[in-house]
This record gives sequence, structure tokens and C-alpha cells, in this order.
Amino acid sequence: MKKIAKNIKRLLCHIAFVIFTINTQLTFIFATQSTDFITNQNTSNTDTTNETNDTQPNNTQEKQELQAKDLGKVTVSATTGFDLPLKEEVKNIIIIDKEDLQDRGYKNLEDALEKQAFISFIAGPQGTKNIDIRGQGLDASRAVKVLVNRVPINLQDVGNPSSAHGNTSTAPFNHIPIESIESIEIIPGGGSVIYGGGTRGGVVNIVTKKPSKDFARFSLRGLAYEGRSSLGGGVSADGGKALGKKLFLSASASYDYQSGTRPKEYTHNLYTALQTIYQITSNQKLDFNISYSKMWRYFAGYHSRINCINNTGNICTNAVLRDYDSLKAERYTSPASANGGSENSSGEVTQDFVQTSLNYNAKSSESLAFDALLFYQFSNFLFPSQELGGDTRNTFNNQSAGLNLKIKHKIPKNTIMLGLDNQIELSDNLAKSRSTNVRNKGQKYSLSAYFLDTMKFAEWFSLSLGGRGDFSYFMIRGHTGMSFGSYNSYFPISTSKPQWGYAAEITPAFHYGDSGVVYLKGELGYISPSVRQVISSDPNYDTTSTGVAPKVPSDIKPEQYFTGEIGVRDYFRTSSFSASIFYTHTLNEIRHRLNGFTTEYFNIGQTQRLGVELSGKHSLFGDILNLSESVSYLYTNVLKGRESVSTRRTSTGAFMEGKPIPYAPLFKATLLADVRVLQIGNNKLNVWINNSWQGNQVDFNQIKINKDIGYILSDIGINYTYRDSHTFVLSAGVRNVFDTFYIAYQNTSISSTSGNLTGGTYLAGAGRSYFIDMRYSF
Repeated sequence: MKKIAKNIKRLLCHIAFVIFTINTQLTFIFATQSTDFITNQNTSNTDTTNETNDTQPNNTQEKQELQAKDLGKVTVSATTGFDLPLKEEVKNIIIIDKEDLQDRGYKNLEDALEKQAFISFIAGPQGTKNIDIRGQGLDASRAVKVLVNRVPINLQDVGNPSSAHGNTSTAPFNHIPIESIESIEIIPGGGSVIYGGGTRGGVVNIVTKKPSKDFARFSLRGLAYEGRSSLGGGVSADGGKALGKKLFLSASASYDYQSGTRPKEYTHNLYTALQTIYQITSNQKLDFNISYSKMWRYFAGYHSRINCINNTGNICTNAVLRDYDSLKAERYTSPASANGGSENSSGEVTQDFVQTSLNYNAKSSESLAFDALLFYQFSNFLFPSQELGGDTRNTFNNQSAGLNLKIKHKIPKNTIMLGLDNQIELSDNLAKSRSTNVRNKGQKYSLSAYFLDTMKFAEWFSLSLGGRGDFSYFMIRGHTGMSFGSYNSYFPISTSKPQWGYAAEITPAFHYGDSGVVYLKGELGYISPSVRQVISSDPNYDTTSTGVAPKVPSDIKPEQYFTGEIGVRDYFRTSSFSASIFYTHTLNEIRHRLNGFTTEYFNIGQTQRLGVELSGKHSLFGDILNLSESVSYLYTNVLKGRESVSTRRTSTGAFMEGKPIPYAPLFKATLLADVRVLQIGNNKLNVWINNSWQGNQVDFNQIKINKDIGYILSDIGINYTYRDSHTFVLSAGVRNVFDTFYIAYQNTSISSTSGNLTGGTYLAGAGRSYFIDMRYSF
């Protein structure tokens, strides 16, 4: 059976390649036939259909003709903060709408994004994940900005790293249920003029549903993993009603439970949201949102990645990596069980997340628009400590409040936007056990002003240019101490630091036909250090009797980068196509060195990222066959290591020169094929297959994480839909149908003196699972 499955898997890979090649050819064939835009997706930010048939055309050709009338009705908001017709956006943007997210068996947003173009994930603390775009690797939590309705949800990092990853926070995007999302807008590589620092990898804007008609929806779903008793499910309900002509209220609630792939693992997620839209006048609107979510997770820890071959005093001094067959055999066991002990591993993680925003926008005329966004968010993490044992408290909370103001003036040949952003962030991290006592309380205030001017010199040529100035002020207070064996110490922490940042962008674009564009973009951006990174352990302090060193200002510099990009995008009669080539050069990329309980932050000299991205979508044979495919390739390299050459045999210093950036995948390819096999009256049946091929990457010590060719994940399923005055949808299928084994996270240790492999842990990815999903709406 294994051999048959392997041959089928190989055949599917060849089929995927052939389909991608054929459809790339079809794209250019359709270009010669017509330049009308057709899309089978509604990417508007307003849900007006309520998933019922009474507002949608029954005939496929009629539907296509209606969609082709005005590309300008398809809008995005991530690029400028204002709703902008997609036709007017020159840069390549990935839009994932609700049809791409629902009915595919995704249990959360992480599962959904895993199958999308150009996106990967970097492991965070205790099994959590950070979104990565264009190979940011260890910097993903600070170099990819994640927004919910344009409100940033990235968290300030004030914790003490316990591994090479060096961050203690992750953006809480997984709290938002799939059913509440209208679309996801992704800007690969850039956005620093509009959104400030931390956008080198890109911007991800999650847009929740904003209905405008009375509606009600209910959803039930179930999930089961193969290999052990692992069941899960969820329920959600939402509804909305207009109160008069000016006020609309909507609310949603959902609960999900999933037992993990290993004993005692589980995830509970509770989510509630309320939205109020008040149309003050025809040109003024208030939009108030508030949401609360709570997640409980039990994390069983990490398995050992090594077999130790030499021990000195119960300390491994030389080891080799375990083979993949032995790793796969323990996929469904907890780490303690694998070592012959019990399965009781301390690992509960809880998080509360509150987000609220008030958005006011107004148009005083057709040429002048104003937007004000006031927001507040609070998150609280409670982490276990699996290194230091019992009686441990590890908490992290983050508060953020801000007011963003922008104004846009548009005349026929010119559009200029001016903006002012204010934000204050407060963070508190406590790590306390019987032996350690560490607390970091950080504060960051930032004030930014920017402009973006778009000039249209002719029908075939436009030019955008902009700039941003940013002032930030950091403060951190707290203490660090240890009481363990002969160690006894307590050091206070108190430091502050002002910092400036700047960004600029220029994008000439050449337009052709009704919707084609070729653009060249140059962007200069920055990434400010986190609050925690402005201090380091004193590298000159003797810790023989104290175990830890006092904290001193790290003199860290902000990362500065330049990105050059050439791209093309076009929409044809039944297809769309985009391609990009980019190069990013970064100065002063931030790294850290962990030695026992001391942490030193420093800048390495220069890094580079070179990549190619291709994507396409096709609706063929009268909407019977829908295809979506993408391919991306990424080359990364550390051009210059640490400015002061380290004498330690470790990849954190000068020894990184000439090596790939850790945790940056070499390539990714995706292919989704959806076939309508039956349509009788109001009944429709679709069969689909969803594939992603993730390239290999190296860990912090340049050790490969998976096999050379990476790994392929394939999902298959069916969707049955009945539409009348109400809608019923039933979906079922299999995820990871070939039960592919892959490593989702790996961390290894190298001796600073001998250079031998001395330690390593890993976390396996999920195996084969089965799902069923039912939705009813009216």
C-alpha cells in the first residue's frame, strides 16, 4: 500500500506540473481573445449577498457579464487605508476571499494560509506560529505586519528567549474563526510608507465580514485525526439586522474544540464579536467593532531530534540526527512517553485577546476624503516553562492604543494622501520559578507622518512616490535574578532610548489594455528593535557566582533595507495572472546569542533575499473547472556577519557569512483544482483537490529541517450546495491524504568549543485527518 500511495503521489505531482504549464499557456491565449475581466470571486469588503440565491444571477454567463462590467467595484483597503478599486492598484496583491477559505476543511486560519501562495510559518513560543512572507525567518514576528480591519495585532516582544528563536510573542491571528472572515489582503514585500516599520516581508490585512442586509447563519463542523483517538468540532452562529435606515447591528459567536494529535493535547477557542455601523449622512459613516476571544491550549512539548553518542556527566557532547522513520513512528506520542516516562507534560497555554476600534470616514466632495481610526487592544498570555520545571509562572501581556488620521485629495491626474499615526504600546513579561525571577515591563511610543502621491501622466504611465518619518521612544523597567545552587543574584533593569526611522517609495507603472500593468518599485524601509532588544546581558560581567548578568543598553541599531521589485499583472476573460521578481538588501539585521541565562543582542552586517513569484487563476469551460496555482522561489544569503568577529564556534556571529538565512524556505508551489460535477436546479456538487509543496529550509545552525525535496501536502474533498431563499452547504474530505510526515519546527544546539552537535528538538506536522462541515444561512 505504501508503494501504491507513493506512486499515486508522484503521479499527482506530475499532473500538477502539467496543469500549471497548460494553464499558463491558456492565460496568454485568453489575452489575445479578450481583455474583459472575469472573476468568480466577490472580493468586496461588504457581504451583501448573505449567501442566498435571490441576489445572484442563476446563469453562469449572466454572472460573468455582471462581474465584467466594473472591475472598480472590487476593492482593497490594505494598500492605502482607503477602499481602492483593484483596477487602480498597480502592485501585485494577493486577495483570498471567503470562498477560498470556507468548505476546505480548515480548522483555523493557520491551516488556510498554509495552502496559500507565498506564505509560510515560523515557530513561535510553545508551538505557536508566526506568519512569514518572503523568507523573513527569525524576524517574521517583526518583519510581517498583521492587521485586522487595518488595526495592527503584532505584539511587542519583552520576554527572555529560551531558544535560538529569541521571541516570546506571536500575533493572535488564529483566534479569528474562518466563518467570520470576508477576505484576506496580502501585500508581499513592502508597505513601510503607509504602515511604518516592520513590513519588509509584507502586510497581511484580515477583513472581517461587514454585512448590510438582515441575515442569520449557523455552522457545524467536525474533524478527526488518524493514528489515535483525536476528535474535534465547532459551532458558530452570527446574525445582523438593520434598525431603521441608518443603523445596522451584527453579532457573532463561535466555539471550537480540537483534541491534539498527541496524548493530552487540546485546543479550545471561544470567539465573540459585535459590530455597529451608523450612516450619519450619505457621505459620513461610523463603524464600531469589538471582539473578545479566549484560547486554551495544552502543548505536550518537543521530541528529541538527536541520538547522543557521547556523554560526559549526563551532558551530551556529541550526537547525530535521528532518521525520519523513527521520527514518524513517534508522531502520535508525547515526548515524555517516547523517553519511557509518563505522558504528563506541563504545557498549558492560555490567551485572552480583546480588540476594539472606531472608524470614522467622510467625503466632503468627490475629490476629498478623510479617515480616522481609533483602536485599543489587550492580550494576555500564560505560558508554561518546560525547561525549569514546576512552581513556574510565565505571563506576557500587551496593550496597544492608537489614533491614525489620513486625508486623501483626488483630482483627475493626481491623488495625494497625507497621514499621521500615533501609537503607544505597553508590555509586561514575568518569568518566575524556584530558581529564577525575571520581569521586563516595556513601553514604546511612536509618532509618524507620511505622504503618498500618485500622478497619472498619461493613460499608459503613472508614478507613485511617498515618504515617511518615524520617531519612537522606548522605556523598559524590571529586574533579573537567580537563586539556584551557589547562584544568588538580583539586578534591576532601567533604561530608555529614543530612535528615528524613515522610509521612502517610488513606483513607476506602465499600463496597457483595460487592466494590464507592468511596474517597477523601489522601497527604502526600516524595522525598529523590539522593547526587549534595547537591552542585553552585560557581556563583560563574570557570572561565576551570580548565574546571570546585569542588563545594559544594547546599543542596537534599527534594521534598514532596500527592496527593488519588477512585476506584471493582468486580468483576462476568464483568467488572471501575476508575476514578480524582487531583491531585498538589509543592513544591521538583528540577531542574538544565548549563553546559559545571559542574552546578548547584536546586529549582523548585511543580508540579501532574491525571489520570483508567479500566480494565476482560471475559470474554464463555463465555470465547470476552476484552477488556482502559484510558484515562488527564494534565495537567501548572509553577506556579512557580525561587525565584531566572534571567536565562538556558533552561527550567530561571523560564521553565518555566505550561509542561507535560517528558517527561510527555498520554494513553495500550490495548486487548487475545483470541478463542478453536477448542477441540477438549485443543487450543485463540486469535487476539489488542494496541494502545496513546501521547499526545505535550514535551522539556526544551518542543519536541514526536512528532506532535500521538502514535502507535499494534498487535501481532497466534496462540496454540496443547495440555494433557494436559504442556503445549505455540506462539505467533507481528507486533509494530508497521503499522510505525509514533515517537521514543522526544529531547533539544534552546537558546542561553542568543539563544534559538535549536542542537542536538538523538533515538532512534527499533523498527519492525515478527516473533516465534515455543515452551514445553513438565510
